[in-house]
Amino acid sequence: MRYEESYAPRIGDYDGEGRMFLPAVLRILEDIASRHSAHVGDCVIEDTRQGVAWFIVGWHVQVLRRPVYPEPLTIRTWARTTPRKGSMLREYCILGADGAPCVLGLSKFALFDLRAGHVVPVSDALFALYAPDEERLFEESDLPRLHEPDAYQSVTQVALRRSDIDFNAHVHNLSYLYLALEALPEDVYRQDAFTALRMVFRKAVQAGEAIECRYANVGGVHTVGIYGGDGTLRALVEME
Repeated sequence: MRYEESYAPRIGDYDGEGRMFLPAVLRILEDIASRHSAHVGDCVIEDTRQGVAWFIVGWHVQVLRRPVYPEPLTIRTWARTTPRKGSMLREYCILGADGAPCVLGLSKFALFDLRAGHVVPVSDALFALYAPDEERLFEESDLPRLHEPDAYQSVTQVALRRSDIDFNAHVHNLSYLYLALEALPEDVYRQDAFTALRMVFRKAVQAGEAIECRYANVGGVHTVGIYGGDGTLRALVEME
């Protein structure tokens, strides 16, 4: 079942050239996913109160063109049909005023038991709420695999803010992108010509943790590894 909404432009989502910021793209996709869940009766906040939560495992976003202010947009999403019970794949499409796609997206969700501290299978009944669709915007059967670079070129210490923490007491998945952007060299950040974003989450960063962001440019792919104070990789972000 496809779920669709119109998007009213917000000035804070755009840069000085009128192009939508990359984090705004991700936020819009995240927002429609949560509203789709509520629409089918799977309320994210209520699930958390009951001790379970959907955690995003990763993202793959392809920007065909940056939406421009104040262009009206249509946002569309649906769950992809998959034989797996341990996770759910969700497709996204942002359509421009002309009805053509601007952005394509794919995310992977896993259901987490907050009390037991581990992933649990997605029941047939829960999956059926979403009436999965066969249509694919990405031909891959799963998110692309990301690998740490052989070496990093710079390291940035970044202090977490209270606003980075979500209602599950973890760093919100969108905040990882902001952290990665802080680690980019100034000229790369200012250019902001990215047309692809890939993110994978290995282990959640908890409130109060010390983290560092390590940056590498490998063949034009800007990679940021986000590491906890114990040195373990928590998330990997690729932009190109």
